[in-house]
Amino acid sequence: MGKPDLLVAKKQDKDMPIFIYAIQVQELFCNVSKKERKVVEGDPGYIRSSQFIVGIQRHSTPDLATTGHYWKIREIMQTGVFKQLV
Repeated sequence: MGKPDLLVAKKQDKDMPIFIYAIQVQELFCNVSKKERKVVEGDPGYIRSSQFIVGIQRHSTPDLATTGHYWKIREIMQTGVFKQLV
């Protein structure tokens, strides 16, 4: 029986590091008519709490005229959804 493989993280020579953030948001699912100012779809009482993991990385050669910023999202993943009790 051989030795188990070890997971090793190391910085790549040419790549910028990736920063990982855990984000929690509350989402409300309903559409409100601008004309009638009332809910036309969904339920204003249904609120859910969602968790996301987001990985961002700085552009290696940012072109602010094209992108408008220095960062790019490398990965976004929803990790949990819970109905919010109101």
